[in-house]
Amino acid sequence: MKALAAVALREKLFKAPPPARRQPYTTVRPVYSRKMRRRVYAFGDSRFALWLELEFDPTVASFNLEPPVFPLVDGAGEDDPISIPMAAVSLDNADHLTLHFEESDLGSKGRPAIAERISRSQDWRALGASIAFWKDLADLGRLDRANKHALLRYLCAPQVVANAEIEKLILRELGTVRKLCIWDILQKLDAFDAEYVKTALAHLISDKKVFLDMTRRLDVLSEISRQDIFHA
Repeated sequence: MKALAAVALREKLFKAPPPARRQPYTTVRPVYSRKMRRRVYAFGDSRFALWLELEFDPTVASFNLEPPVFPLVDGAGEDDPISIPMAAVSLDNADHLTLHFEESDLGSKGRPAIAERISRSQDWRALGASIAFWKDLADLGRLDRANKHALLRYLCAPQVVANAEIEKLILRELGTVRKLCIWDILQKLDAFDAEYVKTALAHLISDKKVFLDMTRRLDVLSEISRQDIFHA
């Protein structure tokens, strides 16, 4: 019975609420998710930033940006039972569940106290989930996040199709040198449309087959490598 309850709770966590139950936000961003193969809704700038992080993380297989409030039943006998708003839930490639929380949503109790109560929760133990806390989701202008946003332009559109031939040629060019700038790749592959080459590069970077220098704003002079040699 406990196993069935855990399965039902997991399914509930990945079910978006009907439009009538959604909370009003001043900023709503309908974005196409490459991983979910459909449009998802990021309500507020912080959820949009979290979408960027989850969409770009190669270990994340699927996610939900609109999970229900976490039903915290910790058996602690406290007079102030709490419900904790989750920022998102995600599954990795091994089908392991992670619950994502934004620290600004945790109130005065703060991260340590909330983490302790979550760890005592019967539902959390049944799910066998990990917990991730985020504290800087409001910073959309952060350099690495801005670069991810620019790259996802080439990834997150329904009509985008990866070109395996171009990807192989990029990997071949990078296989003989330590690093190249994007302009070099565009010149070496000038037989192809530049937008197709950029799309192929974005796929390779997203899949961690190629690494981008995230310490500077993305442009054609940004450097890429087959090895992870760039560090902030």
